[in-house]
Amino acid sequence: MRKDTPRSDRDPADRVPPTSHGPASSAPATPAPEAGGSRFRLQNWRVRSRLVALILLPTAVAVLVTGIQLAVSIATSVQYSRLAEVARLVEQLGTFSHEVAKERDLTSWYLAERRRPARLRQVEAQQDAVDKIKGQVTELLVGLDDSQGQRVRAKVWEIERWLNGLPGLRKLVAEGKIPPNKAFETYTELLDSLRSLHRELGRDSGDDRLFGDSSALEALTTAKEQLSIQRGLLTVALVEGKFDYDYLTDFLAAYHRQDAEVEVFLSEAAEAYINLYVSTVRGEKVDQTEWMRSLALKRVQENVPLGQLDSTVRNNAALWFESSSDVIERMRTVERQLSADVVRQSLALQASEQQQALVSGIGILVLLLLVLFVTSRVATSLVRPLRRLRSEALEIAGHRLPETVQRLREAGDNAATPEIVPISVASRDEIGEVARAFDEVHREAVRLAGDEARLRSNISAMFVNLSRRTQTLVERQIQLIDGLEQGEQDEARLADLFKLDHLATRMRRNSENL
Repeated sequence: MRKDTPRSDRDPADRVPPTSHGPASSAPATPAPEAGGSRFRLQNWRVRSRLVALILLPTAVAVLVTGIQLAVSIATSVQYSRLAEVARLVEQLGTFSHEVAKERDLTSWYLAERRRPARLRQVEAQQDAVDKIKGQVTELLVGLDDSQGQRVRAKVWEIERWLNGLPGLRKLVAEGKIPPNKAFETYTELLDSLRSLHRELGRDSGDDRLFGDSSALEALTTAKEQLSIQRGLLTVALVEGKFDYDYLTDFLAAYHRQDAEVEVFLSEAAEAYINLYVSTVRGEKVDQTEWMRSLALKRVQENVPLGQLDSTVRNNAALWFESSSDVIERMRTVERQLSADVVRQSLALQASEQQQALVSGIGILVLLLLVLFVTSRVATSLVRPLRRLRSEALEIAGHRLPETVQRLREAGDNAATPEIVPISVASRDEIGEVARAFDEVHREAVRLAGDEARLRSNISAMFVNLSRRTQTLVERQIQLIDGLEQGEQDEARLADLFKLDHLATRMRRNSENL
């Protein structure tokens, strides 16, 4: 039995004769508008020349009347105001630290003597002195300007945290819930926190003298604290008759750091304060402090018990505490004067910058209108052509060029390159050159779009020609298969011929799709 194939599947598709393509044609470009006028006209200046005129004239005027210094003076004045605020706080913290250090050393002495009542009364009296100054410090901390830097605010927050924790520390000491060495270390950490603001003095002031005095004040405060640490540690050692290993390590570290900080102070401080230090930190108590400290270190080195450093005195711990406290008070005298001078310098710098800012502001206000007039004339010669260039370029990119490309694609092989209308900027400067360059880009884009349209048409025609040739061969092949099917009696061969006929029909449909 022979399978019939529908004849509708074998009808050829509509044929379109191939077209020939000639060389791409392009329309002559419309000439750009001629640049008119003399090259010395403002609109024909180079952009660089205009920018130089725009920047140089106002800058020259501003330099003459210290206009730039106005903003700098205002900023510096505000900075000095914040610095003066920190300086006053540091001055008060110096007094507070001095009293807290004495409380720490008396507390260590009290604990070393197994909580003797007479020593407790000294500790309580010193705590009262600390609390009186603490209120003043707290007021300064609360009233600190919020515009202070992040570093200052962080350190102030840390100081407030320690001040709030001081009553708790005293309570632990009074109840015996904290070891003596831990109490000493905690007090020392508190004092380190109180001294942390010293590093912010003069850091960004820009004044050499203020920076030097601030560095000297920090060094002197640190040196005094190191001597206070030695006062507390050696007092405990004299009471106990020996040096604990950790205490000895801390004592030696404080001794060496004191010498280093004194050297820093002598190298950074003004000559007047060096002379004040030399004339103040001297005398019998200073010599006695050096002698007792050297003798104690010598005995430790020789592995001999401390015992009585001065055989003429019954209580060597009291003698050491008294003599070292006298040295600390002498150092405090220098520190107090230097701290007050730093505050005065900060306030003087602030007042000077405020006055300078006022004078500069008046001068700038007088010349502002003149500078504005000159600047606006130069700026207008740049803004107008730039706006024209921008608007026409956006028009070309957003509408004219896409519409031209679309028309070329729809026209196919018969498309003619349309005429390009140049941008209407006729100056000789860089803006005009950019406009001419954009016109060239526009022309090239249109030309390429025309070439692409013709190329698409050629490729389409090529596929049509190939499909037509294949379709003719397939038609002949189908006719041959039909003849074989009619004369074939073997069912197996006839089934294969039907399959071959089906494949040939699919090939014809593929050609029709192409």
